[in-house]
Amino acid sequence: MPSKSDIGSRSIFVVLSGDEESFGASLRQMAGSREVEILSKNELRPRAIFSTLRRLWSRPIDTFSYFTISAAWQQRRVLLLLISLAAGARRAVILDGQESSTYSWNRIIFREVPRTVVEIVTAPLLLLLDNVARTVIDGLCSSGALPPAAYTRGLGSCETWLYVLQVPASVRLESGTSSHVRGVLEALIETGRDVRVVSYGELPAMSTCHRRTEVAWPPIAWFGLFPRLRERFNNLVWLIRLWRATGQARPDVVYQRHARHAWAAAAVARLRGIPFVLEFNESEVRAGVGWNGLARTSDVRRSESFCLRHATVVGYISDELSELTGTAAGRRVGRS
Repeated sequence: MPSKSDIGSRSIFVVLSGDEESFGASLRQMAGSREVEILSKNELRPRAIFSTLRRLWSRPIDTFSYFTISAAWQQRRVLLLLISLAAGARRAVILDGQESSTYSWNRIIFREVPRTVVEIVTAPLLLLLDNVARTVIDGLCSSGALPPAAYTRGLGSCETWLYVLQVPASVRLESGTSSHVRGVLEALIETGRDVRVVSYGELPAMSTCHRRTEVAWPPIAWFGLFPRLRERFNNLVWLIRLWRATGQARPDVVYQRHARHAWAAAAVARLRGIPFVLEFNESEVRAGVGWNGLARTSDVRRSESFCLRHATVVGYISDELSELTGTAAGRRVGRS
């Protein structure tokens, strides 16, 4: 929830994620005598935005605020900020349940907009770098230039596991994901393994944590205008980070939960000759088409196929998913 300092004399709030009704009730109680309007996010869609802006311009706005799942990594942030400027607001605020970021006119015009221009100009170079890096590593593996993954103690008795939790940069670790991650980590620890975790965010509290060390690598807030491009940018950052982490920790196994555009762990494990265990809960290609409405999935398919090809072991949740996994990887994968 926002603090009282986030509520001006006349404030507009848009709930991008969460329960709009409960948020509005709590907000009005906090605002007291100050004027607060809860604006539906549907009023900011292309068909309705111009009529909405004309209505908002009728009276001065002190604060135009957005409540979202993550203030720091909000997708398409610059578009939201430009809408607040177009509405005539004195300042814009993006907030979540833990933090808020305030943007003045000067910050939007002289920092956020130029930064977005740089992102647009450098986007083709980033795509080229991502494709070339993956193709080169794939070629080295296919040509036999790299030695096969070697177990130091055998898969069942490995003492040190590097658990990689690299997911799309716009997502918090919460709800079912949090419970699942906790279960996997506790199972690894209870079976006698030392676990080093590298994650995009803070992990849930656990009862057995004496054999676990963790490092949080928050995503870098660039390319927010292009969510999938941001994922590919952060994957290249993770490629460097994981290379250093594996060199320092020298794990016996690298374990990763599959995520869209997250092929860095597979690449680093293959380059270093470390067994790579891939937890495959859902094809991101199918999820992209069915759930996220992605019109193009070729880049997602290439990344997913790369991870499946170079995994030593693929763990999945059903025989049906095994069939799909085997097709995507070009081989049959046994259930684990």
